Order: sequence, then structure tokens, then C-alpha cells
Amino acid sequence: MEYEGDLSLLCRLARGEGRIGALGLSGGNAGAEGCAQACAFESYGLTKFKVIGAISSFAGPAIYFAANMLNKGASCYWEECTTENFISFSIRRFLNGTTADVGFLVNDVFRKEVRVEAINRFPGDVVVGVTDWKTGRGHLINLKTAGHELFDAVRATMAMPVLYRKPVIVNGQRKYDGASAIPFPALELIKRWDLDGLIIFANHPKDWRPKFGARIAEIASTFGMMPNRRRASLMRISRYENGLKDLRESKTPHLILWGSGEITAFTRDAKKIKAVAKKAYNGTVELFKRAGI
Repeated sequence: MEYEGDLSLLCRLARGEGRIGALGLSGGNAGAEGCAQACAFESYGLTKFKVIGAISSFAGPAIYFAANMLNKGASCYWEECTTENFISFSIRRFLNGTTADVGFLVNDVFRKEVRVEAINRFPGDVVVGVTDWKTGRGHLINLKTAGHELFDAVRATMAMPVLYRKPVIVNGQRKYDGASAIPFPALELIKRWDLDGLIIFANHPKDWRPKFGARIAEIASTFGMMPNRRRASLMRISRYENGLKDLRESKTPHLILWGSGEITAFTRDAKKIKAVAKKAYNGTVELFKRAGI
């Protein structure tokens, strides 16, 4: 498994030293890799993060991790996420605004399995990135202070433009996919939580860029959007790249666990997803051994 950065962060985390945070990035079903990496952290008791930040699809793993039940919830990627209950490219589902029905995942899976009280017992903060529907600006929502809107905030960060068009209201305002306007908020986490270390579950390969056809389709899907939302979508890749560049140039120690690229956001082969997730888990355990844990 490819990684980048300072392995000594793992030892510090194991000893409970300093203020180390975690950030899980978007990836759709490719998020199974970052989820599996985080499962290894849970299995080895490396859970003392000051904050867990989650963008888009990583919101599910984040709340399961906070509740200390990620190894149970990880199967969602090769079970529910591969079924038509979650994703269907039928005309009916498109017209209904539920091509990728994150409402199903949040309400029928996450809400039934994860108790708010368990999340609130997590010693650090748990935050998700969202994009404001009107302004197109991104910001973080702290799930531990969201009260009864906790699962609405989770649904909001996962609400992909075009593929999930059901309005999601949080604190009186409509929000949607955090990957649009705040895809890589590493420095924001570092500054707001005064972190002296950050571990990132990237879900993408180190040299990731969206394929040409996929990017053209994404650009085409923005026609007809209000200017602020269109700008957020069009700037998504450059914001991701700038966030990564800023982290690399910062003085804060960091460790990035990269994905393999073997699965994509819309992979629906359950056996393949499960196999890739297992490789990611084992690769993370090997990193622990290399670090002396």
C-alpha cells in the first residue's frame, strides 16, 4: 500500500501523544479502501484522534469509527452500496433525484445501526464538510453539536450533485456534497483544532485525476446550475490539488494513506470491493508493523 509522510505519527497516536487528527476524503464506493484502512486503526486501538473530518462518502465510516463499530459497518460498501436500493441509473430514479440514494443509506442503514450517544462518547470532535446550496461555499459541521440534525448533516455531505437532488436542510439552510467546495480541508482542520499531526485516508491513488470522459460528463452536468454551485463543481479538482499542495508545504507532520485505484466511485462488483478492502486493511497493518506497533 502506498503512503506518504511521517510514520512516527502512528507511534505517537498509539501513545496518545500530541493533538493528532484524521481526515477521510470522498470516493464513493472507492471509499471502501479508506474505510478498511480506518478499520485497521480501530482494530489496533489507534483511535485517540482530536478530530475526525469526513468529506462526502467518508461520513459513514467516520460515525461508525466514532461509535467504535467500524469493523461491523464496513460491509456496507460491498452489501448495501452495491444494490439498486442505493444506486440505479434508471430513468425513474433519475427523475426522482435518487440515482445515488444516500437517503437510503443514512435512514435505513446508518441511523438504525449507529446510536447518537455512542458518537457523542467519542472524546474528539467529528465533523463533516458540506457545500451551501445558495453560496456554493464549503464549511464544516460538528456532528457532536448538531443535535437532532446529526444524520441530516451526514446525508448532506453525501448528497452528490445531480445524482441526489432531494433537498437536505441543516440549521435552516440547504446543504449538499462537501466534495464540491471543500474537498481537502486539511489546513482548516489543523488550524481550528490546533493539530500537530494529521492522518489522511485519501481513497484515491497518489497520482489521481478524474478520467477525461468522467470530467467532461461532470462539467456537462453543471449546465443549468446557479453560478455559485456551478463554480463550486468546476473548481473541485483544483481545490483538491491546492489542499494537497498546501498540506505538503505546511510544517505539520502528516501521513497520507493512498488508495490503489482498483475500484471507482461506482464499482458495484461486491466481491471485488471486498477483496480490495481486505488488501487495504492488510496493507495498513503492515504499515503498523513497519512503524513498530
